[in-house]
Amino acid sequence: MEEELNIIISNLANTINESDLVDMFQSYGNVDSTTIVKDKYNINTMRFGFVEMSDESEAINAISKLNGMNFKGRKIN
Repeated sequence: MEEELNIIISNLANTINESDLVDMFQSYGNVDSTTIVKDKYNINTMRFGFVEMSDESEAINAISKLNGMNFKGRKIN
């Protein structure tokens, strides 16, 4: 059984949602899940989230292609 790889994405725009993360990463492989971390006292995102992918080579390719990309006005890492 393969272990899922949890990719952290930082510097997200406040307007991003989980389907945006799926759309961004699925062109590089199968996305198992996404999570955007939000402040527990309000609905604002904490500007980071996670994408889980089960294929290591797809995850590494996604990271190398998307790192530094401008998405919704912010350069993601």
